[in-house]
Amino acid sequence: MKKIVVYIRTTFLLFTGIAMIIFNAEIFDILLTFFGPEKILGSQSVIYQDGICFYTNPRIMLMWICGICFLGIFLILTSIYYYVKFVKKATNNKLPHCPIQKNIPTD
Repeated sequence: MKKIVVYIRTTFLLFTGIAMIIFNAEIFDILLTFFGPEKILGSQSVIYQDGICFYTNPRIMLMWICGICFLGIFLILTSIYYYVKFVKKATNNKLPHCPIQKNIPTD
């Protein structure tokens, strides 16, 4: 039972991280829609003209998009860490199929 839970958890974290990296622009658009461009980008970086909203500071947009990507990378690394930790615990702290551990003399 625990094995299935670990696999589901690590798979969910892995695919969530990959999706955050792939769809970072869409996530940024959702954040803009949900919170508003003035709160995300700052009121000095948003200009309304003839009913159209212009963003004048690409650096802030890039920082938000990179932050979303870094969060995705963090989720991927977390899923790998949990999986390796579970495999090491299940195999008594030895990674399976590791040629380095087979050549260590036991005195």
